[in-house]
Amino acid sequence: MVKGLKANNSVYFFVFGLAAGIACLSLSIFLKIGFNGLFLPEIAAQGLISTTSGEIESQAVLTLGPLAKYSTFFGATVINVLIFGIFGIIIGKLLQKINSPVFARRLMLATVIPYVIQISLVIIFMMISTIPGQSALLPSLPSLGLFLLPNIIFGLIFAFLYGNKYFENKKFADQTRFCIGR
Repeated sequence: MVKGLKANNSVYFFVFGLAAGIACLSLSIFLKIGFNGLFLPEIAAQGLISTTSGEIESQAVLTLGPLAKYSTFFGATVINVLIFGIFGIIIGKLLQKINSPVFARRLMLATVIPYVIQISLVIIFMMISTIPGQSALLPSLPSLGLFLLPNIIFGLIFAFLYGNKYFENKKFADQTRFCIGR
């Protein structure tokens, strides 16, 4: 069982993505509360609530009471954490193909890919949650800038974890080759 887990890199990438995603969401909720930044699970929950028919929504409110809104928000947060795990798999596989020991390259890749996908999702969910006839609300430039900070944290943590796992042995091999003189 352990041998199978060691051979499966996707599990490592998923866990790396989960760890980095939890840190990213923690900073994101802090920026939402403190500076009115964008918090994707909240926007996704609003989009889900606005597209749900009134009958289903009223049934959920009858069943769950005041917990209906919070359960939607909590569910969107859990799904967002799992999406970060999927980002980890995608980025890990891509980094394996690139095979670059340069930290800055790994950081840029691990930051830009989730940022672009999440900004696309934010815009889609904001468009979904607008009422017909209402002008579409798009995120402001400062909000987009604040949204970049959590993704930089995701990139830093993921690139660090990936580098520790895959390039530590290579550094040791390069040092021994240098010392031996091969």
